[in-house]
Amino acid sequence: MKKSVLYVLAVLLVLISCSKKDNSEIFKEYFEEWGVTVPYQNVSKTKTYKLLQTLIDNIDKNQVSLINFPASFSNYPSVTKFNEYLMNSKEAAALFEREDCISVLISAYINSIKKQVGIKQDWRLCILEKVLTSDMFMSKTNVTEKVQLMVLALKSVHLVSYYDVEYTFKCTDIMISAMLSSNYIPFINDVKPLLCEAQMGVSYFLVTTPDCVPTYYPDYVPNYLEAIPDCVTMAPDQAHDLIIKYAKQFINDNK
Repeated sequence: MKKSVLYVLAVLLVLISCSKKDNSEIFKEYFEEWGVTVPYQNVSKTKTYKLLQTLIDNIDKNQVSLINFPASFSNYPSVTKFNEYLMNSKEAAALFEREDCISVLISAYINSIKKQVGIKQDWRLCILEKVLTSDMFMSKTNVTEKVQLMVLALKSVHLVSYYDVEYTFKCTDIMISAMLSSNYIPFINDVKPLLCEAQMGVSYFLVTTPDCVPTYYPDYVPNYLEAIPDCVTMAPDQAHDLIIKYAKQFINDNK
C-alpha cells in the first residue's frame, strides 16, 4: 500500500516537473528556426495582466462591431476606428502606462496560442491580436520585440473562410503593423501601395495595383471598393503569401 502511494506521488512530481519545463520552453523549436529568443513568464496573476483582461472584456462587450461587423457605415475604416477607440479608452491608457505591459502582452499571446484547439481561433485571442496590432502597442515596442512578436504571429495558425473556401492563415495583421510601424523600406515600397483597411473587421487587405487604393471612404458604402469598379482585391492566399515573404525578410534583417 505504501509503495503504491509513493509511486503515485513520484508520478505526480514528474508530471509537475515536466509541466514547469514545458512552460519555460514554449515554442522553443519554432524560435530556433529563426535564431530568435522570445522571453516568456507566467503573468496570469499580475496587475498588468488583469488590466489586459479588463480591456479585452470591454472590447468584447461594447465594441464587437469594430471586430467583426461593418463600422457603422462610418467614413473611415475600422482599423483607424479601433485605434481611436483604444486611444480614448481608460483601460488601454492604464494598461500601456505599465512598465511591464509589452512583456505581459507577449507572454499572454504565447499562452493564448498554446491554448488554441487545433487551428480554430479563440475569440479572446482574436481580440488580443487586435490589441497587438494597435498603434498604442506598436509605439511601445522596439525592433527586437517586433521581431519576437512576428515569430509568434508566424506560428499562430487560424482557419479562415473566404467565399466558402477555407484557407489556413497566420496572423498577418500583426506582421503588417510591425513593418508599418518600423517603416520597413522593402515593405513600404513594395506592399504598402497595395494596402487597404477593411471596413468589415479590424484588418487589412491587398488590391492588385496601387491605383486601386482609395483615397477616400464614401459614406454608407459597406464595401467601398464597389465605388471603384476597376479595383480588384488580391486572392487571399496570394496576399497572405506576399505578406509572409516580407515578414520573414524583416526577421532576417533585424534579428
